[in-house]
Amino acid sequence: MTVSRPPSESDSVPSSSLAAATVAAPFGLPLDLHELEGTVLTSAHVVAAATSYTLSDRIFSYAAPGAESLLDSAPQLWKTFQKKNANGHVPELTRLEVRSGALNTILGYLDSSNNVAPISVFIPGSALSYIAPTLIAHNERNLPLAFQVVALDYDSETSSLVSNFSLPLAIARNLGYSVVTPFSGLEAQHFSILSLALAKLRVPTLNLYDGPSFTRASGTINNVLGTQVVSNAYNRLVSALNFKFASENITSISKISVALDALNETLGTSYKPFEYAGSKTPSTVFVIYGSNSITI
Repeated sequence: MTVSRPPSESDSVPSSSLAAATVAAPFGLPLDLHELEGTVLTSAHVVAAATSYTLSDRIFSYAAPGAESLLDSAPQLWKTFQKKNANGHVPELTRLEVRSGALNTILGYLDSSNNVAPISVFIPGSALSYIAPTLIAHNERNLPLAFQVVALDYDSETSSLVSNFSLPLAIARNLGYSVVTPFSGLEAQHFSILSLALAKLRVPTLNLYDGPSFTRASGTINNVLGTQVVSNAYNRLVSALNFKFASENITSISKISVALDALNETLGTSYKPFEYAGSKTPSTVFVIYGSNSITI
């Protein structure tokens, strides 16, 4: 395991097989996102972050409670080593403070930029309440933002980071935003592609996943799509959704169902708005939300 530092002028960039160890990533962070393909040993959040880095030229990140760099440590590392994304660019990455009016920096960028790539926003669920009033005020603009929301909050009683899905879901409902929730690293990648494709078409979506497990638990993730495959899938999905949204009478509520169908056609998956597992004739059905609820 190798701890990395930014290269000086006299240093050459280390080989992509090296990894930088962090508290959140005991197996290290991959220095080259292009090696995140096939079977990888990392966290689900790193896979989601790599997808956003691959497709976005501008990334904004809000600090997680008690862990400032938790959400953007991997993109920051790739930016340090000037790793280009699928667009041939090194994305600009800006870390923002969690405070009232915290969205104004992003709005200012949108007003002054001609950037056509979707914008990724990494944000802990607990910070959404700070940007929600501004989002509501600008809801008619259909902002081209893909929110990668980590269901994360700070529990003062236990002095620990815990999952919190209730707040992001409530805010999404008030905004009229769709929400997709992955339960694995591979699903996190697929839904990151989906949220970015929808953002390209100005349909803001929350890709909401469990905070503690997705950011701090590392393990083997199979069938991870490489950067070029991600880019090709994204472009096909954008084209398909653009055609469907323009040619069919689709309400804002039904767009996510149409988008899931298009994602399935693109990736060969079988995602549904509601997925059931169990007996064909159950006497009781438990409706759960969030990866942590599955283990209860």
